[in-house]
Amino acid sequence: MDWKKELTDHFENIEFFPAVSESGIRAVEKKLKIKFNRELRSLFKATDGFLANLDANICWSICETEMNTDLCSENQYIIENNAAPENFDFSTVCFFGDDGADIFWGYQVVEGKMTDVLISWNRMKNSIREYKMPLKNFFRMVAES
Repeated sequence: MDWKKELTDHFENIEFFPAVSESGIRAVEKKLKIKFNRELRSLFKATDGFLANLDANICWSICETEMNTDLCSENQYIIENNAAPENFDFSTVCFFGDDGADIFWGYQVVEGKMTDVLISWNRMKNSIREYKMPLKNFFRMVAES
């Protein structure tokens, strides 16, 4: 899939970051102790995150950068500084982006492997919602909201 074309077709004012090598992806997987799923791996090989719609961090970088929030730091911050909704554990999600306000999204993680279930956490309502759709469809939904 041509992620840059797909995303440019749906988001305004999009800014991409340089692609990540396979070794860079593996280093982050090792740090987080998880295995990325095929879709997110493919996205990061095309771009190390992107900004859109008035500089919202729609997809965080996996490498540290001055221009974009990084995935490892954000996940650590969420786990350490937020109360999860009842009967939910933030450590079962690898968050990878947000809407620039109070909604964060990531993939469910089971036994160290990222599943294809997308999780959306509304921080203000402290509620969780699950989505079972391809990542490109999820981003289309985000772009329309």
